[in-house]
Amino acid sequence: MDNHYFVIRIINKCKIEVRYFHYFISVSNFYSYPVCFIVSFDKLVYLFKLLSICSFVNVSSTQHKMYLGKELHKAYIAIKLNQMYIQD
Repeated sequence: MDNHYFVIRIINKCKIEVRYFHYFISVSNFYSYPVCFIVSFDKLVYLFKLLSICSFVNVSSTQHKMYLGKELHKAYIAIKLNQMYIQD
């Protein structure tokens, strides 16, 4: 099981925000390290390029990467059709 997850949301009906949370659990502490990416929906290709060079995405499972792509596509369509986006 992956020890990280992504949260995707739409900002002002024109930007897509991707938040990455990584959990590190030690004997005495619990840490969460968020990383945030915000991109205009018409520049989504830049987000894909950025995510492709990030090490935390590269070590994700194939299933997790496919889920992220599916959710980004849903967010893009929601903006284009002026609909509300809800992440699965």
